[in-house]
Amino acid sequence: MNTLEETKPMQSEGKLSWILDTEVTNHVTCLQNAFVNFHKIKPIKLPNGSFVYANYAGTVRITQSLIVYDVFYISSFTLNIIYV
Repeated sequence: MNTLEETKPMQSEGKLSWILDTEVTNHVTCLQNAFVNFHKIKPIKLPNGSFVYANYAGTVRITQSLIVYDVFYISSFTLNIIYV
Protein backbone atom coordinates (compact mmCIF):
# COMPACT_ATOMS: atom_id res chain seq x y z
CA MET A 1 0.00 0.00 0.00
CA ASN A 2 1.32 3.46 -0.92
CA THR A 3 1.54 6.14 1.75
CA LEU A 4 2.15 9.87 1.55
CA GLU A 5 3.91 12.15 4.00
CA GLU A 6 1.88 14.45 6.24
CA THR A 7 1.53 18.01 4.92
CA LYS A 8 -0.32 21.12 5.97
CA PRO A 9 -2.99 22.22 3.46
CA MET A 10 -2.56 25.66 1.93
CA GLN A 11 -5.85 27.48 2.31
CA SER A 12 -7.24 30.90 1.54
CA GLU A 13 -10.49 31.85 3.25
CA GLY A 14 -11.31 28.19 3.86
CA LYS A 15 -10.73 27.10 0.25
CA LEU A 16 -7.77 25.32 -1.30
CA SER A 17 -5.70 27.64 -3.50
CA TRP A 18 -4.53 26.66 -6.99
CA ILE A 19 -2.43 28.68 -9.44
CA LEU A 20 -2.94 28.39 -13.21
CA ASP A 21 0.42 28.61 -14.98
CA THR A 22 1.27 28.53 -18.68
CA GLU A 23 5.03 28.19 -18.15
CA VAL A 24 5.20 24.95 -16.18
CA THR A 25 5.04 21.47 -17.69
CA ASN A 26 3.30 19.51 -14.92
CA HIS A 27 0.55 19.83 -12.36
CA VAL A 28 1.92 19.95 -8.80
CA THR A 29 0.40 19.90 -5.34
CA CYS A 30 1.78 19.98 -1.82
CA LEU A 31 -1.49 18.60 -0.43
CA GLN A 32 -1.50 14.90 0.31
CA ASN A 33 -5.21 14.92 1.12
CA ALA A 34 -6.07 16.34 -2.32
CA PHE A 35 -5.52 12.97 -4.02
CA VAL A 36 -8.35 10.68 -5.03
CA ASN A 37 -5.76 8.04 -5.96
CA PHE A 38 -2.00 7.96 -6.52
CA HIS A 39 0.95 5.77 -7.49
CA LYS A 40 4.67 5.75 -6.80
CA ILE A 41 6.97 7.40 -9.39
CA LYS A 42 10.70 8.02 -9.79
CA PRO A 43 12.04 11.42 -8.60
CA ILE A 44 11.59 14.12 -11.23
CA LYS A 45 14.02 16.69 -12.60
CA LEU A 46 13.03 20.37 -12.77
CA PRO A 47 13.72 22.44 -15.92
CA ASN A 48 16.58 24.20 -14.10
CA GLY A 49 18.31 20.82 -13.70
CA SER A 50 17.69 20.34 -10.00
CA PHE A 51 15.93 17.29 -8.63
CA VAL A 52 12.90 17.37 -6.38
CA TYR A 53 11.35 14.52 -4.54
CA ALA A 54 8.04 13.84 -6.21
CA ASN A 55 7.65 10.24 -5.20
CA TYR A 56 3.95 10.09 -6.03
CA ALA A 57 1.59 11.23 -8.79
CA GLY A 58 -2.12 10.78 -9.15
CA THR A 59 -5.59 12.19 -9.61
CA VAL A 60 -6.87 15.27 -7.77
CA ARG A 61 -10.52 16.37 -7.60
CA ILE A 62 -10.46 20.15 -7.35
CA THR A 63 -14.23 20.59 -7.58
CA GLN A 64 -17.09 18.18 -8.18
CA SER A 65 -16.74 18.69 -11.94
CA LEU A 66 -12.99 19.46 -12.25
CA ILE A 67 -10.67 16.46 -12.02
CA VAL A 68 -6.95 16.79 -12.81
CA TYR A 69 -4.84 13.77 -13.71
CA ASP A 70 -1.08 13.15 -13.42
CA VAL A 71 -0.55 15.60 -10.56
CA PHE A 72 2.85 15.37 -8.87
CA TYR A 73 2.95 15.39 -5.07
CA ILE A 74 5.87 17.47 -3.83
CA SER A 75 5.64 18.02 -0.08
CA SER A 76 8.37 20.68 -0.09
CA PHE A 77 6.38 22.97 -2.42
CA THR A 78 4.21 25.70 -0.94
CA LEU A 79 2.04 26.10 -4.03
CA ASN A 80 -0.52 24.07 -5.92
CA ILE A 81 -0.11 24.53 -9.67
CA ILE A 82 -2.20 23.52 -12.66
CA TYR A 83 -0.49 23.89 -16.01
CA VAL A 84 -2.61 25.22 -18.86
